[in-house]
Amino acid sequence: MATARKATRKPSPKPAKAAQTASDKKREWLRGLVGKLPPGELEHAQRYLEFMVATTTDDPVLRSVLLAPEDDEPETPAERAAVKRGKADIKAGRFYTLEEVKRELGL
Repeated sequence: MATARKATRKPSPKPAKAAQTASDKKREWLRGLVGKLPPGELEHAQRYLEFMVATTTDDPVLRSVLLAPEDDEPETPAERAAVKRGKADIKAGRFYTLEEVKRELGL
């Protein structure tokens, strides 16, 4: 009885890796620096980098979002009550899923 030989394909050679540009090397170096930051400094680094991006982007919406001040106003009693009602609604199952909303809107 003859045994069938399984056809084997030689793997195609991998394309040559493109040389890393100077920008790629700098980005990699910056990622390493961020990885070494203590947890308490990550937020500061994030805000600084966002500021740098915002001041160099041509997108006015992105710029305004990134440069907007943090919302530091205290929560009002009405807002606290609204959050409490919302949480109660969720707990009671009174909400719509994203899929339901999309279906209702025909999206």
